[in-house]
Amino acid sequence: MKKLLLLPLCLSVFLVIPVSPSVASRSGLTPKPTPSPFPNLTTLRNFKNPSGTTCRNIGAGKAGTEKAESNKLKNRFRLPSTNFQPIDFDQILALNQGHVNSAGTKIIGFPLSNAADNQRLVSLEGFVSQVFVAGCAKRPGGKGGESVNCNTTVRTLCDALSHTRILA
Repeated sequence: MKKLLLLPLCLSVFLVIPVSPSVASRSGLTPKPTPSPFPNLTTLRNFKNPSGTTCRNIGAGKAGTEKAESNKLKNRFRLPSTNFQPIDFDQILALNQGHVNSAGTKIIGFPLSNAADNQRLVSLEGFVSQVFVAGCAKRPGGKGGESVNCNTTVRTLCDALSHTRILA
């Protein structure tokens, strides 16, 4: 029984000594992180799509259009400079997500890319129930994919993380 009590005591001493700031500074072991720069993902190469093998962050949107700006938001790889704001499911559902037109045939009224809610950095707590690849299917006429992904239909190049089901 004495041996069992001694083991935790030895582990505690071992863990405290290397972490102690005074010991670390005396021994010259102060950590010096060297962050690596985030890669520039503005243009992806070897990205097979109907227009070739590159895909810019504007996707298949024409430069200067709202579609291109919307695609840039979906493809952004740098976080906004603001702090994370916690958000819950009710708040997400209350955001403008467009609405069905009077004929019931199309969703209209989506917020523009420069809308304030598109510039926010939010965090959502929930349980991930499914992550899946989507937006790669070919449609009648041979076209397919999503504009944001340069209309690629190559499943390994389609985005999975933006197609995530989260449970409250």
